[in-house]
Amino acid sequence: MQNLLNLLDQTPQRRQANPLDALTAARLHGIDRCLENILEASATPEQRRSSNLQRVAYGLKMIASLKEVVELFRSHELRLMVLKGPVISSLLYADPYYRSYGDLDLLVHSQDAAQAHALLNEAGYSSFDAFQGRGQRLAESKYLKARSYHHPQLGVSIDLHWRLLSQWVAHEPSFDELWSRRQSVQLETITTCQSLGNADQVIFLAFHGSQDGWQKLRLLVEFGLAVERLQYDPQELFNLVGNREPLLQRALTLAVDLLSVKPPQGFRPFFAGSEESLAFLLASMNLAPDVPQLALLSPKLWKHRSPAALQGAAKALLTPSTEDIVSVGLPQQLVNAYVLVRIYRLLVKLATRRQLK
Repeated sequence: MQNLLNLLDQTPQRRQANPLDALTAARLHGIDRCLENILEASATPEQRRSSNLQRVAYGLKMIASLKEVVELFRSHELRLMVLKGPVISSLLYADPYYRSYGDLDLLVHSQDAAQAHALLNEAGYSSFDAFQGRGQRLAESKYLKARSYHHPQLGVSIDLHWRLLSQWVAHEPSFDELWSRRQSVQLETITTCQSLGNADQVIFLAFHGSQDGWQKLRLLVEFGLAVERLQYDPQELFNLVGNREPLLQRALTLAVDLLSVKPPQGFRPFFAGSEESLAFLLASMNLAPDVPQLALLSPKLWKHRSPAALQGAAKALLTPSTEDIVSVGLPQQLVNAYVLVRIYRLLVKLATRRQLK
């Protein structure tokens, strides 16, 4: 825990002109539970009891809502996997209430996304629909990865994913592959759900942290815990990521250098040492959260600079964003033309930046 506390003290929130106190910074990074014995040592038993009761009450509400959705999808024979949230809390901490989270993340087959949307609407969940017309909605399912929903009466939010990762990661195993390696996770006595297999969990946490720029320390902490606590075959791990092995090795290096995580067999350091790892992490944290992770397409993050790697990088760069799709309405028969809209908007941005310089 001392490693984590020292790492927290290096973050921008603790080094800015008006630094946050350690506890506030830990909460912002989602690691306050990990450090509560140090940062909240003065808390009374009553305060700890009240905090635990609030956390469990919230967890019970979320898991009960999850159960309803799982059973609804199951009754319509829709395959569904649960990501992060109570599943990761159970797998990494053996406690579905330990980890805080704001919504439920669900993954379905892309072909089932429309039916899943209808079922969530039926269950009282609504989504903000920024798209007009069939062309934009078709583009959403073709190029984007998720849609957010909220149940106003329950106060529960859901992110429905039909793709696991951002296009910047350029690694997207098929739903059928993931489903074939899935595992069942028991959430207390409330419900059982399907989730990613252990090797896929490790890869997902590594790539999810990478696509988010490691903005929060919890991303790195939970990846490190998954590496150490989950049972998996290291060889399978590296086989599954294929050409993106260097991206996984970089995440492993951060966990090993900064959190003293024991690496799996086959680990190869990406950075020269802990100082270089720390410098990379802090530089990532200083980027704006919404900055596209273009650096993920760097040649050094591909195992082989093959045509397949170039194709993957090009596809990631040219995948239309929400802003690209919203910018113009196209008929559904021209949905592929959103790639041209993407190229045009990228060129406009590039020209604008050159003018500003």
